[in-house]
Order: sequence, then structure tokens, then C-alpha cells
Amino acid sequence: MDIYDQYGHIIDPTHTDLADHDYSLIIDFEQESFKGCESILEILYKCSSLCQKDIIILANHVINNLLIVRYDIINPEYRDLVQLIHVLFKILQRIKNKTEMMIIHELFNTFIKPKPISNPSSPVSPPPTSSAPPSSTPTSSAPPSSTQPPVIKIMKKFKKNK
Repeated sequence: MDIYDQYGHIIDPTHTDLADHDYSLIIDFEQESFKGCESILEILYKCSSLCQKDIIILANHVINNLLIVRYDIINPEYRDLVQLIHVLFKILQRIKNKTEMMIIHELFNTFIKPKPISNPSSPVSPPPTSSAPPSSTPTSSAPPSSTQPPVIKIMKKFKKNK
């Protein structure tokens, strides 16, 4: 059986002391599916508090994926990511990690709603407003000239007396 160091080199146990090497486990969440990440998350949560750093690394991985997927999160192919987000959010609440929890909460709630549609510009321009207050009597009976905007009459509500 070959033993590898953190750089991927084979360690020869006959020539070196194995106690001098770092045996830290580094999980590559980039290569794992969302379902696999969920299983790893549950294992990390059940382990010691030293694994909370790995849970935060997974949370940052999920945040990056959420920023890539954005509004497509509602598509069926991202169902596993949504499930992972729900489980991760609950675990982040339990370990009292507010920073990543709030980032995930804000992003998820932003992207789960339909994409906002920008209002197209209206083909009809709004009527021009005059700078003078509207008067109840017309100023002239002649048709308005092309340089002055027409006076807009405002209809008032009529109350019926019974």
C-alpha cells in the first residue's frame, strides 16, 4: 500500500518517520455532486467542532454555485442544490454561523423569485405639464400655438346630493 503526502508524492515508510507528515483531510467539494456534498455535510456536522471549518468551506462553495446559477435555481436540474441549501441552512443555524447563513438566505430568497422584468419604454410620451398652475378659465379661445403646450383640464369629482 502506498502512502501519499499532501503534495501527492509517495512516502517511503522505510526511509522517513511517518509522524512528521501532515495527514489533514482536504475535501474537494468542486468535484463532488450536490447529493454527495449533502452526505458529507451530515457527516461533518456529526463530527467534532473542528469540522465546522469544513462546513463553512462547503457553505462558501454553495454560495459560489448560487451566484453562478442565479435565477435558474428554480429549474428541476438544480433540485439537489436546493436540497443542499436547505440542509446547510439548518446546520449553519445549529452551529451559530450567522455570516454564511445570512448570505445564503439573502441570495436564495433573491433568486428563488422570478427574474424581475424591466419595464419597456412606453411608445407614448407623457403629456407635457405647464409650469403655471391650472386655471378654471381658459386664457384664450384661439387654438394653442405650437410653442406652448395645450392646457389640460382636470376633471373634478362630482358629488350627488340626495
